[in-house]
Amino acid sequence: MKPYKTVLLICCLLGSTSIQAMTSSQIKQQLISESIEQGLDPALALAIAKVESDFNADVVSHAGAIGVMQIMPATAEQVFGVSRYRLTHPQTNIRLGVQYIKQLLANYDNRLDIALSHYNGGSAVRSKGGSLQVIPATQGYVNKVMHYKKQFTSPINWQPQYNEAPTSNSSFAILTKTNIEEPDDSLTSKVRQLRMHNILRNSPKSLAKKQGLTANQNRRQNKNSKLAKVKQWESIY
Repeated sequence: MKPYKTVLLICCLLGSTSIQAMTSSQIKQQLISESIEQGLDPALALAIAKVESDFNADVVSHAGAIGVMQIMPATAEQVFGVSRYRLTHPQTNIRLGVQYIKQLLANYDNRLDIALSHYNGGSAVRSKGGSLQVIPATQGYVNKVMHYKKQFTSPINWQPQYNEAPTSNSSFAILTKTNIEEPDDSLTSKVRQLRMHNILRNSPKSLAKKQGLTANQNRRQNKNSKLAKVKQWESIY
């Protein structure tokens, strides 16, 4: 019996997790939602999932990596304390993958090439002398993820439009589509910076303090803001 079939059979027999079928579109939505929840650029999560599994939750590699984000069972168990059998659950797999790449970025001073190389090839990115380098065998993988990240980043025919003043229901800039055929590179760069700024700026506590909200009001507003951001990304992808 093939390894992935064995894993699925054990999960069913033990009842340790519910295996929920998800379409490619649903997987993309989950990636966007989880990325925004954890403060990671959704374009990066989408790019990793594209290269790793092509948004397929049932993929198992020859090395034993499982699911959408191709998490190794050893990584799940040793780093996150999560059983390998739970990796077949798409939401769990995506949550761990987003958490893992975010952790690697923090470990390597936000050097995306090094974080991706580690994600794909392990800790050999750090030499015995302490210097960092992309593992040669992972260079193609790193290049592919970088390529798809650019594709998933805000399309170049989008430009920012700002609200005149933030309200309790809208505390971030809104992107609206325009008919710009050949925007210059500076505009593209500004749009990308704006997207990251919109996703990562202003913690819930600071927003609450600025707006004089109660704890419950702040939680509701924070949830509404995240849902709005998810819908905004989903409208693009």
